[in-house]
Amino acid sequence: MRRFALAALVFLLPVVLAGCGSTLASAPVADGAADLVPSSVDLYVVSDGDLEGERWGEARELLQSFPRLDGLVDELLAEHGPELDAALGAEVALAVVNLEYEEAVALTEPDDPAALRRLVDEAGGAVAELDRGWWAAAPDERAIQRLLAARDADGALAEREDFERLTGDLPEDALVRIFVRGGPVEDALADLPALPGELGRALECLAAGREVPSAALALSPEEDGVRIDGALDRPADWPDGGDGFENITDTIPERPLLVAGAASMPEGLDRALACAAGADGEALQLLRLLGGGATSLLSGEVAVAVHPAPVGSDRPSPPTVSLYAELAEEEQALGMVDELAGLVSALVPGLTVEDVNLGESASTGAKVVLLDGEPVLYVGAGLGVLVVSNTERGVAGVLAAGEAPLSNDRRYVAAAEAAFGEPPTDDDALLYLDLEAAAGQARSEGANEPWAGALEPLDTLFLTAEGADDRVKVEGLLAFD
Repeated sequence: MRRFALAALVFLLPVVLAGCGSTLASAPVADGAADLVPSSVDLYVVSDGDLEGERWGEARELLQSFPRLDGLVDELLAEHGPELDAALGAEVALAVVNLEYEEAVALTEPDDPAALRRLVDEAGGAVAELDRGWWAAAPDERAIQRLLAARDADGALAEREDFERLTGDLPEDALVRIFVRGGPVEDALADLPALPGELGRALECLAAGREVPSAALALSPEEDGVRIDGALDRPADWPDGGDGFENITDTIPERPLLVAGAASMPEGLDRALACAAGADGEALQLLRLLGGGATSLLSGEVAVAVHPAPVGSDRPSPPTVSLYAELAEEEQALGMVDELAGLVSALVPGLTVEDVNLGESASTGAKVVLLDGEPVLYVGAGLGVLVVSNTERGVAGVLAAGEAPLSNDRRYVAAAEAAFGEPPTDDDALLYLDLEAAAGQARSEGANEPWAGALEPLDTLFLTAEGADDRVKVEGLLAFD
């Protein structure tokens, strides 16, 4: 265990801890190792390596919120701190040539190469001297050789156009910079189980020619959390921002665990859903109806939200997962549910649709989709919005005025003000996570998973994204309690 812990300290701790440091009185993190790693690298991370600097001091303060990790760091630094300080240079980079093999190589310009060699030898790893005083360290020598062979064959990461373009907009005083190389969607789906028939061909059509975009991210800790800035290649079908988030936050009920929204539907979604032309049967009709009909009903903002299950219920119930979308043709929406159900029932025997009475206060009716008599989906349309949910309360909370809206949610508004000064209205997309509430939900359900405890020191995560020319800019804040 001690040997493993030392290896983790040598290879990973500078990267992890520097992401929790301070932005004060420290030089910007550079990218001096980018010409030493291959352009084909899947993941590249660079961070501060000065253990005596103010960044590390602030990092230790934040680590106190994670007692187990803080204790491990205390023990290892007490035993190896001075030697580790000498073994690392001003920055430490981590390169993963292939994420599938989880093979990482650390690179640094050590103050004392002999100290680096002693630490890596004790951890059972390998080191190699590179160019300009830089050294590489890895679990074995083959990992270093593969890294260098890939650089010789593919060229250096620093020469990649997307690396230079995406990282060039990141804050110069960021403590950690991360670059993830994109690639074809087909490659990402290659290891997934194949879907049968027309649905499988539809997925292939959706993926054809599409790219998982390259992305860059910077972490710059502040007094109340970690500032996040990033950029990614703009996808061809990135949604047009439209009028921004003017209405959807007045529709979603308050106190969600998660909200993910877009200011407009992705461009070309209708064509993508109907792209399986040439196939026959009900599956193709369903795709064509969604592509040519359902998407034409949606006029603007769209969001998915997750709300916690009720506390104190006699029967365990799942969280409520709901889709909210602005409607252009409200009267046609519920009629389309019946048409969709007719097509799906041909594919799924036992599926039926019935009306749901939400009470006199409801703005309109709703429908429930049943499978063998058991409800699986609720759909409602009213107040200019389509709601699709796995629970009746997900529909009733909007159409029956059951809850206050998200725009009045104290925690949502406070998180937005901390991250951006005010709730976002003009961006293309947003992501909000109430991490404190998620931890509380896990506790109420008796969860003992490590992730539940890891959420305890965290408060909220709020990110927005906006298209700009050839990239999408991302910004936000991971807030601590």
